[in-house]
Amino acid sequence: SAGELTPRVVQAALSHKLTNTAGERVALESLAGRRGTVLVFLSTECPISNGYVPTLNRLHGEFGERGIAFVGINANAPQSLADVAAHAKKFDIRFPVLKDAGAVVAEKLGIETCPMVIVIDDGARLVYQGRIDDRYTRRGGGARDVRRADLEIALNEFLSGKAVSSPHTEPIGCPLLT
Repeated sequence: SAGELTPRVVQAALSHKLTNTAGERVALESLAGRRGTVLVFLSTECPISNGYVPTLNRLHGEFGERGIAFVGINANAPQSLADVAAHAKKFDIRFPVLKDAGAVVAEKLGIETCPMVIVIDDGARLVYQGRIDDRYTRRGGGARDVRRADLEIALNEFLSGKAVSSPHTEPIGCPLLT
């Protein structure tokens, strides 16, 4: 589980260079948004992770123009950069997806599940961590109607200057493969 995600820990993670789907090494911080950044830990294989791509694309579209950048990260050891690139194309992921070889960033940020999101502000302070919404109550269970769109609520609260009402939720998905 995640230790204390202080700005120093987050900043250390953001300073890492990861490989994008074009094979270029980019520092995570170079992709940060003006107001904040959503780091989305994805899997090419996990059906729960894949099922969230349309929601993530929609949120990326809505919040991108409000200064929030979305960055996908794949830290699963068996999933190669080629797999990640093919997956991003097949699922039409509309934000950058990077390969975290050795799960260096995932480990620093305490990621154990895909999908999971970490939202940080422009000063590398943690705003929200956990699930995208509550459509899954357990792994292996079917999706239900969303009652609480946690990520969307957190972003709206953050952007309107309010304290995030539920800053930490339990992600449901597939274990990160190391």
